[in-house]
Amino acid sequence: MTKHNAGAKNGMWKGGRPVASNGYVLIRVGVVHHLADVRGYAYEHRVVAEEKLGRRLVCGEQVHHINGDKADNRPENLEVEPSARHHHAKHRSVARGLREPDAPNPVVSCACG
Repeated sequence: MTKHNAGAKNGMWKGGRPVASNGYVLIRVGVVHHLADVRGYAYEHRVVAEEKLGRRLVCGEQVHHINGDKADNRPENLEVEPSARHHHAKHRSVARGLREPDAPNPVVSCACG
């Protein structure tokens, strides 16, 4: 079995960072890291968010890119949302007038009495 060189050691390396098919940047963290996949890669935005928080992300928390750019993983561009519901609310159009998660549901009076 031939061992292939990774990254800059590979003759085909063109610089840059690996990007998953969903558009998120991957970084090599090693297979023992709690966010790693079987190859030892993790989503960079999740690793950066944990470093920013100073703790692990808890189950259900999602990382939101403030400017919408999945490759911009600067700490100031990342917000941790408590749930998918809260994260989806960040992507709603303000003009649609939709309620925020956990906001009270207004009572509407019917004209028929």
